Amino acid sequence: MKAERLRAGFWRRSFSLFIDAILIFIPFQIIAAVLFALTAGHVQFTAGGFDTSVCYKVTGIPGDLKPPPPANFNVAQVCKKSLFGAETARLLTLARVTKDGNVTYTISETYSLGTSNEQIDAWSLNWPAYLVLLAYLFAFKLRKGGTLGDRAAKISVVDDTLKTNLPPPIKQMAIRYAAILGPFLVTAAIILALAKTIGTTAEDMAKYHCLVAAFALMAPALVYYLICLVQIVRKTDPYWDRWAMTAVVRHIQK
Repeated sequence: MKAERLRAGFWRRSFSLFIDAILIFIPFQIIAAVLFALTAGHVQFTAGGFDTSVCYKVTGIPGDLKPPPPANFNVAQVCKKSLFGAETARLLTLARVTKDGNVTYTISETYSLGTSNEQIDAWSLNWPAYLVLLAYLFAFKLRKGGTLGDRAAKISVVDDTLKTNLPPPIKQMAIRYAAILGPFLVTAAIILALAKTIGTTAEDMAKYHCLVAAFALMAPALVYYLICLVQIVRKTDPYWDRWAMTAVVRHIQK
């Protein structure tokens, strides 16, 4: 039985990533729920996407917030994130919302709150979760050609130079992920450096039109990812697979 080398499309790749995200993020959300309760909110997790949020407006806010909230803010709300009722994060958002004709302008700051609704310097599990997900994807695709999500979607990453279904060697896989993550990481680093230079408060960002600058800086990366998305939808190899000489193929038995 010989497997055909048909390229995987958008939906199979998306389904695979969704399954893998569940496998990584749900355990992190469970850990965050336990640690949130044990540390009075000093450990939080907001990046899972599989939680629920309950938001409500508040009148009393903690004093001496750092960084200071927007001047003359007119919106104050607290959002509690939870997994099956167990809280994983609590956030306070203060915003100044103004309207000029049909245009609405919003300047906001968001703060982490503890279980007593005081501002805290919470330790986020977001980046550890992202790093574990990246390591999981890299390791499984390198050793087995696919993750558990890939198996469910019946796809795998292969070495396209061999025209077989063997997984790529580490050099090709490293090139592939560098091409996937490189534009995002470079753009994020530039934006963070800019924010550090001019300040990170809401007022600083509004003064220097940081939102417009951020969109301008992100434009090349967004165009790159949009082109790759079109290539995937058309079931052709995106740039990162072409440069790494890899391919994401479907498994169809003859």
